[in-house]
Amino acid sequence: MEQYTRLNEAEIKAILVEFEIHTLSSFKLLSGGSENTNYLVKSSKGKSVLCIFEQKTAKKARELARLLKHLEHNNFSTSTLVDTRNNESVLIWKDKPIIIKGFIEGNIRKDLS
Repeated sequence: MEQYTRLNEAEIKAILVEFEIHTLSSFKLLSGGSENTNYLVKSSKGKSVLCIFEQKTAKKARELARLLKHLEHNNFSTSTLVDTRNNESVLIWKDKPIIIKGFIEGNIRKDLS
């Protein structure tokens, strides 16, 4: 995947504060995203994925967040969202929607039947 949004450490820390994550240990760009830029973030709260939606509107990002929360509340194994300090699932940063979700260990399958 082509990286769309490049973040430096200061920018990542500023975003994480909005999600009440105050200690950043490390971060790295993840490959394999579709229409988004994803960073693996390690912090005092564990591993998370900072997901910047490059092509989704804020409305579409909120719809996705509601779906993920619905799946989680109904015991479907899915990414767990981290809410902002304002109890929102989606943060708008530099006109782009951002979510943070728990990191799920595994591999990306490129070819699915």
